[in-house]
Amino acid sequence: PWNTKAIYTPGQVYVPKDVDRNDANPRPHSDAVPSNGLIGCVSADGKSVYCVTTHGGRDLAALAQIDSATGNVTFIQTPPHEVEALEVSPQGRWLAWLVNVDGRSEVNVRDLRSGRTVTPPGLPVGVVSALEFSRDEARLAFTFDGPRHNLDVWGWDLTTNALRQLTHSSRAGIPFSTFVEPELIQYRTFDGRMI
Repeated sequence: PWNTKAIYTPGQVYVPKDVDRNDANPRPHSDAVPSNGLIGCVSADGKSVYCVTTHGGRDLAALAQIDSATGNVTFIQTPPHEVEALEVSPQGRWLAWLVNVDGRSEVNVRDLRSGRTVTPPGLPVGVVSALEFSRDEARLAFTFDGPRHNLDVWGWDLTTNALRQLTHSSRAGIPFSTFVEPELIQYRTFDGRMI
């Protein structure tokens, strides 16, 4: 299989052949291109690949783990929304992933030792990309862009559970108070589904 040739690089991402490499985050990208439609990161011990996949005919991409020796796929999380990206910390303690919940990003981080999953406190409505763990695995950095926030870098201290904005892009003199958060509107379709 393709993953037997992969050399572990912290945060290395495998990008499927039908995805524009310029659109895939985080980086660096592996030169190995998987053929089964997944985006993934190799575990620190090299025994598995964490991936975002629609394996088994799933309609929405979910978070899974592939055993490198057997090829067996085990789903870690199958939310009712699309999982969009993931990142493994350099020493393999943490697994972070993004879920697109009605157009906003939900950040999840799992402690792979305890199995406990946490989310950052007080993250505003917006879109997260470019997940990156610090070398000591104590912090997670990412870019954040939202209706009330410009594209900036944010940091989450995983030891204290403190989230803060690290850069402050110019708003060109427009007061922060004038920006508003959108309201999500859902309605029932003719066949009873909520959209």
